[in-house]
Amino acid sequence: MSVQEQKPHIVMLPFMAQAHMLPTVDLARVLAKRGLTISILATSHNAGRFKSVIDRAIATGLDIHVLHLKFPCSEVGLLDGCENFDMLASGDDVFKFFRAIDMLKEQVQEMLRQLEPAPSCLIADACFPSWATNVALKLHFPRILFYATTCFALLCQHIQDNCKELEAITSDTEYFVLPGLPDRIELTKAQLRGAPKNPSFEWNEIWDEMR
Repeated sequence: MSVQEQKPHIVMLPFMAQAHMLPTVDLARVLAKRGLTISILATSHNAGRFKSVIDRAIATGLDIHVLHLKFPCSEVGLLDGCENFDMLASGDDVFKFFRAIDMLKEQVQEMLRQLEPAPSCLIADACFPSWATNVALKLHFPRILFYATTCFALLCQHIQDNCKELEAITSDTEYFVLPGLPDRIELTKAQLRGAPKNPSFEWNEIWDEMR
Protein backbone atom coordinates (compact mmCIF):
# COMPACT_ATOMS: atom_id res chain seq x y z
CA MET A 1 0.00 0.00 0.00
CA SER A 2 1.44 3.38 -0.99
CA VAL A 3 1.78 6.23 1.47
CA GLN A 4 -1.12 7.97 -0.25
CA GLU A 5 -3.34 4.89 0.22
CA GLN A 6 -2.47 4.19 3.85
CA LYS A 7 -5.27 4.58 6.34
CA PRO A 8 -4.69 6.84 9.34
CA HIS A 9 -3.23 4.80 12.19
CA ILE A 10 -4.56 5.86 15.59
CA VAL A 11 -2.88 4.62 18.75
CA MET A 12 -4.96 4.66 21.93
CA LEU A 13 -3.60 4.59 25.48
CA PRO A 14 -6.42 4.04 27.99
CA PHE A 15 -5.95 4.70 31.70
CA MET A 16 -5.97 1.47 33.70
CA ALA A 17 -9.41 1.84 35.28
CA GLN A 18 -12.66 0.26 34.13
CA ALA A 19 -14.56 3.55 33.76
CA HIS A 20 -11.77 4.85 31.52
CA MET A 21 -11.09 1.73 29.46
CA LEU A 22 -14.69 1.10 28.42
CA PRO A 23 -15.28 4.50 26.74
CA THR A 24 -11.82 4.29 25.15
CA VAL A 25 -12.68 0.93 23.61
CA ASP A 26 -16.04 2.33 22.46
CA LEU A 27 -14.22 5.21 20.76
CA ALA A 28 -11.79 2.76 19.16
CA ARG A 29 -14.70 0.88 17.61
CA VAL A 30 -16.31 4.08 16.34
CA LEU A 31 -13.06 5.21 14.71
CA ALA A 32 -12.43 1.77 13.21
CA LYS A 33 -15.92 1.84 11.68
CA ARG A 34 -14.82 5.03 9.89
CA GLY A 35 -12.05 3.07 8.21
CA LEU A 36 -9.13 3.89 10.50
CA THR A 37 -6.51 1.47 11.77
CA ILE A 38 -6.55 1.33 15.58
CA SER A 39 -3.88 0.06 17.96
CA ILE A 40 -4.70 -0.10 21.68
CA LEU A 41 -1.84 -0.25 24.19
CA ALA A 42 -2.80 -2.16 27.33
CA THR A 43 -1.33 -4.51 29.92
CA SER A 44 -2.22 -8.19 29.70
CA HIS A 45 -4.68 -8.05 32.60
CA ASN A 46 -6.49 -4.99 31.29
CA ALA A 47 -6.55 -6.26 27.72
CA GLY A 48 -8.27 -9.37 29.04
CA ARG A 49 -11.10 -7.24 30.44
CA PHE A 50 -12.17 -6.00 27.01
CA LYS A 51 -10.91 -8.93 24.88
CA SER A 52 -14.39 -10.23 24.03
CA VAL A 53 -15.49 -6.79 22.80
CA ILE A 54 -12.41 -6.41 20.61
CA ASP A 55 -12.69 -9.98 19.30
CA ARG A 56 -16.27 -9.32 18.18
CA ALA A 57 -15.20 -6.06 16.52
CA ILE A 58 -12.36 -7.78 14.67
CA ALA A 59 -14.75 -10.54 13.56
CA THR A 60 -16.86 -7.89 11.81
CA GLY A 61 -13.84 -6.71 9.85
CA LEU A 62 -12.72 -3.76 11.97
CA ASP A 63 -8.98 -3.06 11.85
CA ILE A 64 -8.22 -3.06 15.59
CA HIS A 65 -5.09 -4.40 17.26
CA VAL A 66 -4.17 -4.77 20.93
CA LEU A 67 -0.50 -4.43 21.88
CA HIS A 68 0.58 -5.57 25.33
CA LEU A 69 2.52 -3.42 27.78
CA LYS A 70 4.39 -4.86 30.76
CA PHE A 71 3.21 -3.08 33.90
CA PRO A 72 6.11 -2.76 36.38
CA CYS A 73 4.27 -3.96 39.50
CA SER A 74 7.20 -5.45 41.39
CA GLU A 75 9.47 -2.52 40.57
CA VAL A 76 7.24 -0.16 42.58
CA GLY A 77 6.18 -2.56 45.33
CA LEU A 78 2.76 -3.62 44.00
CA LEU A 79 1.62 -7.22 43.97
CA ASP A 80 2.14 -8.97 40.65
CA GLY A 81 -0.89 -8.52 38.43
CA CYS A 82 -2.09 -5.38 40.23
CA GLU A 83 -2.62 -3.56 36.96
CA ASN A 84 -5.94 -1.78 37.41
CA PHE A 85 -7.01 1.07 39.68
CA ASP A 86 -9.83 -1.01 41.16
CA MET A 87 -7.27 -3.53 42.45
CA LEU A 88 -5.48 -1.04 44.72
CA ALA A 89 -5.85 -1.75 48.43
CA SER A 90 -4.68 1.53 49.96
CA GLY A 91 -3.80 5.15 49.33
CA ASP A 92 -0.13 4.17 49.37
CA ASP A 93 -0.84 1.78 46.51
CA VAL A 94 -2.23 4.71 44.51
CA PHE A 95 1.15 6.46 44.61
CA LYS A 96 2.90 3.22 43.65
CA PHE A 97 0.44 2.81 40.78
CA PHE A 98 1.22 6.24 39.37
CA ARG A 99 4.95 5.64 39.77
CA ALA A 100 4.49 2.50 37.68
CA ILE A 101 2.66 4.56 35.05
CA ASP A 102 5.62 6.96 34.94
CA MET A 103 7.88 4.00 34.29
CA LEU A 104 5.89 3.07 31.17
CA LYS A 105 7.29 6.04 29.24
CA GLU A 106 10.29 4.33 27.63
CA GLN A 107 8.29 1.19 26.85
CA VAL A 108 5.49 3.15 25.19
CA GLN A 109 7.94 5.33 23.29
CA GLU A 110 9.82 2.36 21.87
CA MET A 111 6.58 0.59 20.93
CA LEU A 112 5.32 3.69 19.11
CA ARG A 113 8.66 4.11 17.35
CA GLN A 114 8.51 0.58 15.94
CA LEU A 115 4.87 0.56 14.86
CA GLU A 116 4.11 0.01 11.18
CA PRO A 117 2.49 1.95 9.71
CA ALA A 118 3.73 4.87 11.76
CA PRO A 119 1.10 6.37 14.09
CA SER A 120 -0.92 9.33 12.84
CA CYS A 121 -1.68 10.41 16.39
CA LEU A 122 -1.81 9.21 19.98
CA ILE A 123 -5.09 9.39 21.87
CA ALA A 124 -4.04 9.10 25.51
CA ASP A 125 -6.29 9.33 28.54
CA ALA A 126 -6.10 12.66 30.33
CA CYS A 127 -4.97 10.82 33.49
CA PHE A 128 -1.68 10.01 31.83
CA PRO A 129 1.09 12.44 32.81
CA SER A 130 2.73 14.91 30.46
CA TRP A 131 5.25 12.35 29.25
CA ALA A 132 2.60 11.03 26.85
CA THR A 133 2.54 14.43 25.14
CA ASN A 134 6.34 14.64 25.13
CA VAL A 135 6.66 11.19 23.54
CA ALA A 136 4.23 12.13 20.78
CA LEU A 137 6.08 15.38 20.11
CA LYS A 138 9.40 13.56 19.98
CA LEU A 139 8.02 11.12 17.40
CA HIS A 140 6.40 13.94 15.39
CA PHE A 141 2.69 13.25 15.71
CA PRO A 142 -0.01 14.89 17.87
CA ARG A 143 -1.27 13.68 21.22
CA ILE A 144 -5.01 14.07 21.76
CA LEU A 145 -6.29 14.08 25.34
CA PHE A 146 -9.21 11.76 25.99
CA TYR A 147 -11.50 12.65 28.88
CA ALA A 148 -13.58 9.70 30.04
CA THR A 149 -15.78 11.99 32.11
CA THR A 150 -18.45 14.42 30.89
CA CYS A 151 -18.00 18.06 29.95
CA PHE A 152 -20.38 19.04 32.78
CA ALA A 153 -18.27 17.22 35.37
CA LEU A 154 -15.13 18.90 34.04
CA LEU A 155 -16.81 22.31 34.23
CA CYS A 156 -17.89 21.67 37.83
CA GLN A 157 -14.35 20.68 38.75
CA HIS A 158 -12.98 23.81 37.04
CA ILE A 159 -15.39 26.02 39.00
CA GLN A 160 -14.41 24.32 42.25
CA ASP A 161 -10.70 24.81 41.55
CA ASN A 162 -11.01 28.48 40.59
CA CYS A 163 -13.87 29.93 42.65
CA LYS A 164 -12.53 31.69 45.76
CA GLU A 165 -15.98 31.79 47.38
CA LEU A 166 -16.01 28.01 47.69
CA GLU A 167 -12.84 28.06 49.80
CA ALA A 168 -14.90 29.40 52.73
CA ILE A 169 -17.02 26.24 52.75
CA THR A 170 -15.33 23.76 55.07
CA SER A 171 -18.01 21.09 55.33
CA ASP A 172 -17.99 18.15 52.93
CA THR A 173 -21.76 17.66 53.36
CA GLU A 174 -23.07 21.24 53.21
CA TYR A 175 -24.97 21.94 50.00
CA PHE A 176 -24.10 25.09 48.05
CA VAL A 177 -25.12 26.56 44.69
CA LEU A 178 -22.42 26.13 42.09
CA PRO A 179 -21.79 29.63 40.67
CA GLY A 180 -21.58 30.57 37.03
CA LEU A 181 -24.13 28.09 35.67
CA PRO A 182 -27.41 28.98 33.91
CA ASP A 183 -29.41 26.62 36.15
CA ARG A 184 -29.44 26.17 39.91
CA ILE A 185 -27.14 23.24 40.67
CA GLU A 186 -26.63 22.31 44.32
CA LEU A 187 -23.72 20.08 45.29
CA THR A 188 -21.47 19.26 48.22
CA LYS A 189 -17.70 19.35 48.23
CA ALA A 190 -17.68 15.59 48.74
CA GLN A 191 -19.58 15.20 45.46
CA LEU A 192 -17.18 17.48 43.61
CA ARG A 193 -13.86 16.41 44.98
CA GLY A 194 -11.47 14.72 42.59
CA ALA A 195 -8.52 14.68 44.98
CA PRO A 196 -8.01 14.12 48.73
CA LYS A 197 -9.22 16.79 51.15
CA ASN A 198 -5.69 17.46 52.45
CA PRO A 199 -3.52 16.38 49.53
CA SER A 200 0.08 15.45 50.18
CA PHE A 201 2.99 16.80 48.18
CA GLU A 202 3.09 13.52 46.25
CA TRP A 203 -0.59 13.74 45.36
CA ASN A 204 -0.23 17.37 44.24
CA GLU A 205 2.60 16.30 41.94
CA ILE A 206 0.38 13.61 40.39
CA TRP A 207 -2.55 16.02 40.06
CA ASP A 208 -0.38 18.70 38.42
CA GLU A 209 1.00 16.19 35.92
CA MET A 210 -2.53 15.29 34.81
CA ARG A 211 -3.67 18.89 34.33
